Amino acid sequence: MLNKTPVQAVNLHVIAELPRLQFLDLTRNRIHSLYCTPGLAKTPMLAIVYLSYNKLRSINMNLFHAMDSLEMLDLSHNLISVMSGSLVSRSLSFLDLSHNKLLEFDSCQWSLPNIYNLVVNDNLLELLPRCIEQTFGNVSFIDFHNNRFRRDEMFRFGKLENLAYLTLDHNQLTYVTLDKSTIPSKMSYLSLSCNKLTHFAMSYVPSKDVFVDVTKNCIVSVDWNKVSTNLTKLTMEGNPAFICWTTLLQPSTALRFHCDPDFICELWNWNPREEGTFVLYHIPKAYRTLELHNLLASSASSKLFEIFETLRQDKEVTLRVQVSTLRTFVLENDAYYVVMDFEKTHLSSISFGRNSRLKLLMIKRSKLTQLPRTIDRLKALNRLTLSHSLIQAVNLNVIAELPNLMYLDLSRNKIHSLYFTAQKALIPNLVDVYLGYNMLRSINMNLFHTMTSLENIDLSHNLIGVVSGSLTASNLTFLDLSFNRLSTLDCCEWSIPNIQNLVADNNLFQLLP
Repeated sequence: MLNKTPVQAVNLHVIAELPRLQFLDLTRNRIHSLYCTPGLAKTPMLAIVYLSYNKLRSINMNLFHAMDSLEMLDLSHNLISVMSGSLVSRSLSFLDLSHNKLLEFDSCQWSLPNIYNLVVNDNLLELLPRCIEQTFGNVSFIDFHNNRFRRDEMFRFGKLENLAYLTLDHNQLTYVTLDKSTIPSKMSYLSLSCNKLTHFAMSYVPSKDVFVDVTKNCIVSVDWNKVSTNLTKLTMEGNPAFICWTTLLQPSTALRFHCDPDFICELWNWNPREEGTFVLYHIPKAYRTLELHNLLASSASSKLFEIFETLRQDKEVTLRVQVSTLRTFVLENDAYYVVMDFEKTHLSSISFGRNSRLKLLMIKRSKLTQLPRTIDRLKALNRLTLSHSLIQAVNLNVIAELPNLMYLDLSRNKIHSLYFTAQKALIPNLVDVYLGYNMLRSINMNLFHTMTSLENIDLSHNLIGVVSGSLTASNLTFLDLSFNRLSTLDCCEWSIPNIQNLVADNNLFQLLP
């Protein structure tokens, strides 16, 4: 990784001198030139290349011929207007050309037999890539949103037999043909929102699980005789002719579904009880993050997302729930999720099964009043954030049951008590502790003795008037006691040899500690 530097040019011959290199990240530099000096320059193991957020204006695809194992190529967020050469790769599955300045795209000399994802959104294309049918015959996911397409070329997508997910949002399409010649049999998601369509008809839909989005167009007429009875998942609010019928989702709670190039799939307004889990089957397998906005359920368990989880057992899977009436959640035994994030929910109860892979748990703005009783089962957890909630007391013996925990954020709760119930237990890997914005009136520094790796303690913005015990921490570099009610501070028995920052502003001191 070499990021956020002034690097302007990269000679791939130098990269070839690293025969075991598998991952190359050169994002967010100033690279305007990518080249290879003459001579043999094989990079046989290089699988992932990130070159986004640079200054490339053109790219010669021949440069990647020597990367025999290349699986992922990200050229997004550059200034590329010209692509030359041919991209030939038997292993490439993901190509991102988004956020560039491409006016045309010729793939006739390319060979990508195993391509799965093609992302070309936010460019200046007026026509589909030449030879898209031949070059991208095995593609499952295509994103062309925010280009300048005007012409109806849907018949070309009809030849892509494996295409399941197609996004053509924010173009200038006034008419599209949606029938058996243009809709592949594996299609599960089609988005045409924010175009200039004036008429809607869709005579062929492969199954009743297909989701179609034509919101925010100019549709004034619908040919009901040419709308397939399989079309049961359609959103078309924001059109002059928007008509509610039993299979249309109401605009206030319309199910929306979008997968972006960052491998995040987002669902809005999902009601599992009414709509089932059909939508989870249509998330491309390469996508590892499921983000739910306004989940319409008061209780749920990870079994609800079982199909999403089990298809990604070899990946680091993330589940996010944002703004929901969800009150209870259960993470089942042997869960594969690595990250779970709940924000702005009514969550008052959450429990965890055994043998979870969970490493990062974030719960913000919930109704939780205590640490979850079964949190000690999360033996792999290394980051825990539980903030903006109603927690009043914290038993550090519970925290000690998390042997890999390195980061603990309990800020912005109502904590007035921090304690050990039994014999103090070792918390060997904990590095960062955030307890700011709580209601602590006193603090016993002996509580931190067992945190042998502790580097940062934040006790700011409490009501602390008394500090007792001795703070002994050989690794501590940062201590924040600001915005409390301290009038005295006796640190004579403390031992913090590596302290670098002591912050104690906005207290009531009349004398130095």
